[in-house]
Amino acid sequence: MKYLSIAALGLGLLGAVAAPIARPALAGEGVEFANLAPSTVLMISPSGKVSSMKMTDMKRMDMAAKEGTLLTGSVMLVMTEGKLYLIQDKMMPDGKMLSEFFFSAVR
Repeated sequence: MKYLSIAALGLGLLGAVAAPIARPALAGEGVEFANLAPSTVLMISPSGKVSSMKMTDMKRMDMAAKEGTLLTGSVMLVMTEGKLYLIQDKMMPDGKMLSEFFFSAVR
């Protein structure tokens, strides 16, 4: 259940299937195209289907926070060959972040 929570938070990297809002990319970031509003619940299935809703019941939000894992660093969601992977961003042996490695391929 904790990985599902991380995946839902990590979806902030992918956005909630919203129209892109372009801004200059920072190192390792790519282009931001969505921000999670407070009390937003995102659900992503293993197939990549994204659902979102505004949660107005704070008791449920508190329960979700207790069941979840606090996101303390960036994560990436990668869909490949019909499978969805959650990848924690980390420093690689060469001193660069893993996200820099991925995003450098599209610049």
